[in-house]
Amino acid sequence: MEEWRKNLTREEVEKMQAQGTDVSELWQYVEANEAKEASFEQARFTMEEINPAHLYNPTNIDGLQEHLNGARDEANQFLVDTIGKKPRLFGKGKREEQLRRAELLLTSVVQCHPTFWTEYDEELLPALFVIVYSLEKPTRNDVALLKKISLALNEFRDMDELSKDAPKSVRKLYKNLNDPESRFTVILDDDILQYMGIEGSADTMKICVDTLSLWGDLKKLPNQFLPTDGIIPMIQTKDMKSGDNVLRGADFIPAKYYQA
Repeated sequence: MEEWRKNLTREEVEKMQAQGTDVSELWQYVEANEAKEASFEQARFTMEEINPAHLYNPTNIDGLQEHLNGARDEANQFLVDTIGKKPRLFGKGKREEQLRRAELLLTSVVQCHPTFWTEYDEELLPALFVIVYSLEKPTRNDVALLKKISLALNEFRDMDELSKDAPKSVRKLYKNLNDPESRFTVILDDDILQYMGIEGSADTMKICVDTLSLWGDLKKLPNQFLPTDGIIPMIQTKDMKSGDNVLRGADFIPAKYYQA
């Protein structure tokens, strides 16, 4: 019954009312659902403060960096929970390097199957996400920038058509974003940033748009579906300078560390 109420719409209640059903207790659920829907894009694309009760899946990432400010060894339970326990055959030097390199990497979801914004559905696995993140430390965990880029990419993808003089890199990204089967990794160049109206230098920000195919990792998310603000925090333990296979060295941070 609770799942049914969670997705209840105004149209459904009005139909029940027209059939003579007492719906007086159902309007509160409709109003709650409408508040969450109204806050959805606001949470994804702006930094405005929103009542957590109006979000499908509220989270709080503010304290995550503090877990990396302490010891970088097996005593750091946050790191062990995130990247896993030390394998028996794992060399001491490699493990120490893994712990030393661990950095917080914030990513923003650009697009995915809409179901994963409100629930976990095993039948839709593997789940393919398009996400965006920054390779440069000054902008790597800039939530406002990630949301701004995510919004720009959504608007760019939804354009009816591109201008005739659109650069090659712009056309390629547009094609990839509009192909649900496309797997790609691209660092946004100045042509793309300019076309989307994003100020700043491509070399300074190094914004990467990447595809991520998920199975079991989805269960590590709060409530096993996406945070409403679209921000997925990870721990990266490999070199991020090149931009190659960045996500292969990244692990999802367990939900207990940032679930609101």
